[in-house]
Amino acid sequence: MTVFTVPKSLGSKRVNRFPFRVADGGKVFSVPFVQYLSGAGADYLEEAAEKGHDEIRLTRRLVEIESPDASEAVAKMSRDQVKALGEAWAEASTASVGESLASDNS
Repeated sequence: MTVFTVPKSLGSKRVNRFPFRVADGGKVFSVPFVQYLSGAGADYLEEAAEKGHDEIRLTRRLVEIESPDASEAVAKMSRDQVKALGEAWAEASTASVGESLASDNS
């Protein structure tokens, strides 16, 4: 019997990630599009929706999970900056947060 090797997540591919900078000309970080979140990211997203976490908290925690090297920089951002990041990330993703949760639950 052949052993199946699980392929890498599509979220690890550059084309399936949302790149962003915290400052003009600064380091480029990236997070997977919503539809390619890791298991931990998807679990947190579901938990956050159930508990009613606000968009700022949700974005900061997802960045911490999906791109730990960016978490310190995002933690230092103001609320309006984090909101702008979250909105741009969601818009760039082909599945919205609600769609992602609905498809996971079906």
